[in-house]
Amino acid sequence: APGTPRSGLGPSVEAELTALRLPGPDEPAPRELRLDPLRSALDNRREILLRRLEVCGVGYGEPVAVAGTGDAAALSSRWRLSWAPAVPVRLDLAGVRGVT
Repeated sequence: APGTPRSGLGPSVEAELTALRLPGPDEPAPRELRLDPLRSALDNRREILLRRLEVCGVGYGEPVAVAGTGDAAALSSRWRLSWAPAVPVRLDLAGVRGVT
């Protein structure tokens, strides 16, 4: 509910999503995003945040397979992002209990 106190992790992640121009609570529709973290500082910061949220089990972003050319590894990554009602709950739980 609006005005309900929350842990520092939830509001912090929401602020970081806004700073990195990633969808947040105001954009619940699923969205696919291609990142080029080796060439773009912004995409690098986005990739780091998405990997951290994935490790925390928040359920905000899911990596999508990307194939490289020939036997080479792909230089870019793709993510399917979705702000579900469970995301803030999982963030609050991770803030209280930790990730391990």
